[in-house]
Amino acid sequence: ITPAAGYVDSLAAIAIGFLAGAAGLYAVRLKFRHGYDDSLDVVGVHGVCGVVGTLAVVLLATHTVNRAGRGLFAGGGLHLLGVQALGLGLGTYFHEIGIKSRVATGHDFRSYSSSIKNALIIGLMNAGCEVVDVGLVLSPAAYFAQYALDCPAVAMVTASHNENGWTGVKMGSARPFTFGPDEIGRLKEIVLGGHGKPRAGGSYTYVENFREQYLEAVTKGHKLSRPIRVIAACGNGTAGAFAPEALRRIGANVIPMDVELDYTFPKYNPNPEDLHMLHAMADAVRAQKADICIGFDGDGDRCGVVDDSGEEIFADKVGVLLARYLSS
Repeated sequence: ITPAAGYVDSLAAIAIGFLAGAAGLYAVRLKFRHGYDDSLDVVGVHGVCGVVGTLAVVLLATHTVNRAGRGLFAGGGLHLLGVQALGLGLGTYFHEIGIKSRVATGHDFRSYSSSIKNALIIGLMNAGCEVVDVGLVLSPAAYFAQYALDCPAVAMVTASHNENGWTGVKMGSARPFTFGPDEIGRLKEIVLGGHGKPRAGGSYTYVENFREQYLEAVTKGHKLSRPIRVIAACGNGTAGAFAPEALRRIGANVIPMDVELDYTFPKYNPNPEDLHMLHAMADAVRAQKADICIGFDGDGDRCGVVDDSGEEIFADKVGVLLARYLSS
């Protein structure tokens, strides 16, 4: 690690803020495949990217075939009525386990994410849930909302690091944890079995300017020991609305890289584990003579790091730096 790595500890506070809600360095992804057979994929940490706290149910909008009468998917794509059924089932599950049915919701910047979230909210309200919508946010900001807005549950609509055509819901009912195999299995039984139970009492509240509340929380009290040149690589994803400003607030000289929100992702999919984005980050460091580049995925909960020589700092080393910060 080159001398710039001496300042990575100072940047760790921001990294931790974006990676809040950690449930371990792995992710479990439940796919609904042809005929609704399910498959659990345990995704390890590899490359430059650490997957932290992103246990999610991923609904394949382009790779799932509808089974007649099941209603969750239709025509090979995601059916909005099916998403409402998912919301009803999720709310039913919250009642079943006995938690307060107050749910923080949010969405990432995709052309379809808002519509998916609205359908999910209708289902949650039909289940009698109190929905607290924080709007366009990073996944870690939705997890933060569980604490800041006193919401025991969370439902974040996002395709995460996946390409356009995917979407999903990152869900949790026991902060700071998100769903694992047991919770996903029970939710699947409720939704596909048609066991969702409508209840009275559903409500909706939109939280104005939650972005500012989140940025204030993750940057307050943190300052770099000296200004350094930091490239914020966002791949035109949701992190573009958060990461550059957060880094500026802690005293970094920010060099923006693909921070304009554009859900067509004109250059590459925002995934710093992908070599296309990683190589672009390395090229930018050399061209700009930056001290470090931090790249974010589509919903800001995984990052890649390139040092001042244009070399990637792999996830195991980043993990050690974060562990040192947490234990200090």
